[in-house]
Amino acid sequence: MATSITNTSVSTDTLTFTSSAELTGTSLTIGTGGNIISTVDESANNPRVGIGTTAPLRKLHVEGNNTTGAEISLTNTGMSTDRKTMNWFMSGDKAHWRILNDAQTAGGTSANLDFDGILDAAAFTGTHGTSFGVLDSTSIGDSNIPYNSWGTPNSSYYRWVLPKAGTYLLSSNMRIRLWGVHGFIKARLYNNTTSSAIQGGNLDGHPTGLGTQAHIRMLFENASGGSAETFNVNITANYLLTTYADNQDIHHQLNSNNNSANSSMQSDANGRNIHWWQRIA
Repeated sequence: MATSITNTSVSTDTLTFTSSAELTGTSLTIGTGGNIISTVDESANNPRVGIGTTAPLRKLHVEGNNTTGAEISLTNTGMSTDRKTMNWFMSGDKAHWRILNDAQTAGGTSANLDFDGILDAAAFTGTHGTSFGVLDSTSIGDSNIPYNSWGTPNSSYYRWVLPKAGTYLLSSNMRIRLWGVHGFIKARLYNNTTSSAIQGGNLDGHPTGLGTQAHIRMLFENASGGSAETFNVNITANYLLTTYADNQDIHHQLNSNNNSANSSMQSDANGRNIHWWQRIA
């Protein structure tokens, strides 16, 4: 049996109703239509509060439409002018977050999230060591490239140290040198933590998976025949890689079919080599 309470006032700091209220079992509803505030405690372990709904599904459930609104705000009065209030709202089939001015009449640029998990924002930023990382040096010097075998020309700098399991974009800029000799120089990834080559695969979310040799790159080739030119070129190599454990040491291994010091990576005041990563998932 429901109990209706209308225009009730209690003067001892208890509860005041300026509109109708209804108490049913362990539920209390105040107001009507889109102005409803309700509490539901159908079981002792599941209390819920609803605003705009008599059937809240979560601890706090705010419901509305384009007319009555469906928004939540959180205000910290100790923060800067027009930066005190965080506002969440639903519109255009997306969830939105924004900072409101102190009058709460206008907001800054919002970040938007859709059902597929796509997040749109004006800019994304991160910190070194968490969202991106760089390895470079002015003291590496020249490094010979292994002949007919895979190896890391400099195991201190020609690598990516990935802090957490996830998917990364691995990039490098390298000065590749075939100086008066014929041959080629190619590259691959090598997980030095697990002592295993990564020549393909290892990309979460790809519909078919990467091919078995998708991580092998032909960096430069000066084919045989005629006079061998003197080449010193900057090569950029990019890889997409998913790691499944933290603190993975991924080496950039190279291989040359020319057995001489003229098949090398060069680093001096005219140009340095750099390896960097960005976490993307």
